[in-house]
Amino acid sequence: MDIVYVYKKWPSNGFELRYSLRSLKNIQHKKVYIVGDKPNRIKNVKHIPVKDDQWNKYKNVLNKMYQICNNKEISDDFIYMHDDNFIIKPIKELKYYKRSTLENHCEKIKKTFWENHYYRAMKYVRDIFPDGYSYDVHTPIVFNKEKLRLILDLYWHEPSSKRSLYCNTYQVGWRFMESGKEDIKVHQRNKNYYIRKNQQFLSSDNILVFDKDFNKLLHKLFPNKCQYEWQTQPQKEEKCEHRNQYILELVREYKQGLQH
Repeated sequence: MDIVYVYKKWPSNGFELRYSLRSLKNIQHKKVYIVGDKPNRIKNVKHIPVKDDQWNKYKNVLNKMYQICNNKEISDDFIYMHDDNFIIKPIKELKYYKRSTLENHCEKIKKTFWENHYYRAMKYVRDIFPDGYSYDVHTPIVFNKEKLRLILDLYWHEPSSKRSLYCNTYQVGWRFMESGKEDIKVHQRNKNYYIRKNQQFLSSDNILVFDKDFNKLLHKLFPNKCQYEWQTQPQKEEKCEHRNQYILELVREYKQGLQH
C-alpha cells in the first residue's frame, strides 16, 4: 500500500515532514507520494505538484484529494498522511479511530477559537449523520480511491471533514485510541509531551514546530535519517527565523475564514 502526503510548504521548511518520513519505518508500505508543494532535501518520493489557488484550506485540500483519486499510479487503497503525523511504534495494520459521537464533538468545539470554520465543517457532517461518530483524530488513515472520489463528488461544495464523512458513509468500524486519549495532537498552549505506554501515534499543531523541547522529543524518537532524506545538514537557524511570518500566515487564513 502506498503512502500519500498532502503538503503545503511553510516557513518551517519541511521540518515536520522529515521526521514524519523517518517514522515510516514503523509501518510497511510501498511508494511514498507528496501531493502539493515540493519539499526541500527530500528524495526517493514521487512528487505530484498542486498549487493552492483557493481562498481557504478546505478547498485546497479538496483539490489535492481529487488529484490523488485521479492518479493511476497510486495504489487503490492508500495511507493518507499529513506532515505532522508521526508513527512512533511499529504497527501491522491501521485501524479507524473515533473520538466521540459527532454530537458530542460539535458541542465540545462549539465555542473554540476555530468555531468559524472547523465547527461549521463538523456540524455539516453531524447534520448528515445525526447518530454518527467523529473520526477526526490526527492519525494516518486508509482510503480507497474510488470510494473517496464518491465522497468528494457528493460533498465538494461544503467545507467538511472528509475523514468523518468517509468513515460514516462506509461504516468502516471503529475503535478508541489505544492510549485512551480522544486525540493525540499536542498543542502549543498545553505542551503535554507525555507519551502513554500504548500510544502509537503523535501529532503536533502548526506552532509547536518552533518549540525546542518538542524538537528534542522528535529527535529522540527518530534520531536517524531515512531513505527519503538527503544527508546534508540543515541550517540550524532555518526553522526559527521565520516564526513571526508563519504566525501571520495562520492569522491571515483565520481572517479569511471569517470573511467567507
